[in-house]
Amino acid sequence: MEKNSTVRNIGETIVAQWLAEKGYVTNISTKPSCGSGILAKGPVRSLVILVTPLVRSEESMFHSYEDLRNVKAMALWNNCDPYEALVQLDENFQLVGRIQLKRL
Repeated sequence: MEKNSTVRNIGETIVAQWLAEKGYVTNISTKPSCGSGILAKGPVRSLVILVTPLVRSEESMFHSYEDLRNVKAMALWNNCDPYEALVQLDENFQLVGRIQLKRL
């Protein structure tokens, strides 16, 4: 598995755990590894979240136009709100600070 995929999977797992703590149920265990975005169904609203993991020692990860388009389409299809989750990781891929959500 290439490093970007590993970092993305770690970031998605961290975000899914954070969402579960807030009462959301996610598709993290059933979504394809190449899929764009986590589907999160919550008590009040549902979200589709594109995870952007940032590792301190390396350059930022950027999403393609297709990733952004796919997340927005997935949100529309599932009647959800599209968001991006910014996840800062240290060199050992541990969460640094808080997860930041930004509406797309």
